[in-house]
Amino acid sequence: MPLFLTPWKQASERVMENFNPNAYHNPLGYFLPDPQMIAVCGLESGNYSTQTAYIIMWLKLHHILCYCLRTSSITPLGPSCWRTVLGIEKMAFKEKKVAKQKAEVEEMLVEILKNSGNMMSVDLTRLDTAKVEWNGAPIEVATSSPAKLKEILWELFEVGFQYELLMMDCLLYGVVEPPGSFVDSLRR
Repeated sequence: MPLFLTPWKQASERVMENFNPNAYHNPLGYFLPDPQMIAVCGLESGNYSTQTAYIIMWLKLHHILCYCLRTSSITPLGPSCWRTVLGIEKMAFKEKKVAKQKAEVEEMLVEILKNSGNMMSVDLTRLDTAKVEWNGAPIEVATSSPAKLKEILWELFEVGFQYELLMMDCLLYGVVEPPGSFVDSLRR
């Protein structure tokens, strides 16, 4: 993750505010998964299987989610919702709750994709067979170099930042009305 700019960090300390959106009681949410959430998975334990699963799912959903950003208004999801979406293939569903939990996660994905008008071509029952590609080439995330994983996360940082900046611009100039919950979170 990129480090804070020194002047921003000093200004933040002076006003006793934190730039980390997860530090608030009610996180504002993200239009795309928080790359920092993915980057820190396994740092303490040394077990990177969750991080690998999250990156694999991001790569599977990458094009669809970016398409949704361009074609519809998306409501930001909180960190726990994004963890659920990214962990759909890794989640250990309990025997009695398997169908219900999996259905909830799939419903969450459908909700994310619903407004894009492209639902006919998205079959969530075959998500486990989707190709994992990066820059048009197949990638084995578990054995990829740290530099390649940083590149993937950096792109996620960049796309998320650009979209949030665009939404701020739209809000300030009144060109397009951003999603309601995003506007509400900014006015708090």
